Amino acid sequence: LTAANARLEGDLFFATLKRRNLTWAEAHTVVWDGVYLMNEDGAFKLLMQSCELLECLKGYVTRFNATYIYCEYLKCHPVIDRDTCCEPAMPCENITTCPWPMIPDPDNFCLATTCDEARDS
Repeated sequence: LTAANARLEGDLFFATLKRRNLTWAEAHTVVWDGVYLMNEDGAFKLLMQSCELLECLKGYVTRFNATYIYCEYLKCHPVIDRDTCCEPAMPCENITTCPWPMIPDPDNFCLATTCDEARDS
């Protein structure tokens, strides 16, 4: 156990945190969605935002393990974190049939790194 008496008041998070010397310290911090906190010797340390919250740019899809990958800064940015959080999606050029009334669009991208005609048409 490294934290006790945790409580959230608006956007402030309060807790009693255990230090390395086994004493306890009162700590608080501002919290944002998708930003993780860690106990760093009795003080909150902000961890970077997880890639799972980033919406990748057109032509890219979120990496399968995005939950465990972190952006460069506290908040993810689609351009800065593109190569860290996203990977190229496969172009839809090999999808040649679509259900009516859709038509194939070779300039579009599939929903993954490989195309699946059942999913992407």
